[in-house]
Amino acid sequence: MDPTIFETWSRPVLQYIEQQVKAGRDPDSITEKEIQKFKQSILKSASPPSYFIMTINMNGPASGKGTAHKRRMLVSIIIRCFCPDIIFCQELPGYFKEKVAEKCGYQYVKNGKESAVLWRIEDFDDSTEGLKTTDESIIQLMDEVKGASIMKTMDTQMIQLGDKVCEVEGASKFLSKIAMVKLTSWKSFDTVLAVSYHGRYKAPKKEKHRDFKCLNTFLGEVIKEAGINSYIIGGDFNFYTLDVEMQDHAVVQHYTLSSRQEEASSGHRYIPHKDNFVYYPDGKIRVDLDKALPI
Repeated sequence: MDPTIFETWSRPVLQYIEQQVKAGRDPDSITEKEIQKFKQSILKSASPPSYFIMTINMNGPASGKGTAHKRRMLVSIIIRCFCPDIIFCQELPGYFKEKVAEKCGYQYVKNGKESAVLWRIEDFDDSTEGLKTTDESIIQLMDEVKGASIMKTMDTQMIQLGDKVCEVEGASKFLSKIAMVKLTSWKSFDTVLAVSYHGRYKAPKKEKHRDFKCLNTFLGEVIKEAGINSYIIGGDFNFYTLDVEMQDHAVVQHYTLSSRQEEASSGHRYIPHKDNFVYYPDGKIRVDLDKALPI
C-alpha cells in the first residue's frame, strides 16, 4: 500500500480534470498535451521557479499481495499523465530503464534496484561528479559520520541497546540504499542535491531513527563539501517520519492521508507517512505537499 506522493501542484491539475468532466467532457478526451500545457501555465507563473515532484515505491511485496502489481502496471501511465519534473523512486522494477525512464523521457541515476532519481533535461543540468556512492571520498565521509553516530549511541544508549550497537550498518551497505545527483535549474541556476532513499524495513525503530539522522548529517556534509545550496530527499523511509527529531533547519513534510490510508493505519502493518520528502536548509527550498495518492 505504498502511496505515490505528489507535490501540491497535482491538486490544481486534478481540479482542472474534474471541472472538465463536470462540464460534460469525456475524461478520455483530455489529452496528455492539454494537461501538460495547463501544468506549465501554473509553474511559469510561480516565483521563484517551481517544479512538480513525485516519490514512489515502484515494487512492493514480491509475494504479489496488496497493490504492488497494479502499481507497477500503472506507474508509466501516472508519470506520463502528471509529467513530474523530478521523480524519486525506490524498489525499481526490472523494466525501469525501458518502460519508465526512456519511455517517459527522463535522465536518471540509480543504485541497483534500491533507489533512483529521474529528472527532465529541459529543466535541469546534472552532475554526479564526486557524488557516486562508490566514490572513495563519499564512502570515507559516510564512515566518518557513521563512526561519530556509533560513538554517540554508545555514550547515551549502550546499556539500553546492548549488543545491537554493533549491528549498525557499515558505510558501503548504508550507501547502497541511496541514489543522488546534483541538479541545477536552467531557470534560476540554483543547485540542489536530489536524493532517493530506501530505508530498512526489518530493523528496530531506534535503528531506523539512527539511520535517518545519520543520512541527514551525511547529506549536510556532502552539500557543504560540494558547494550545493541544499538537498531534498524523496524516500520510502519505512518508519513514521513525523515522529523523529530533525536537525536545525531540516524539514520533514506533513501531508493528509487518504481515507484508505487512515483505515490501514489503524492496523499494525501499514506505516503512515513512511513515504515522504525531507529538505534542508529551510531557507533555500520549499516543498508544498498536499496529500498522498495511493494507487
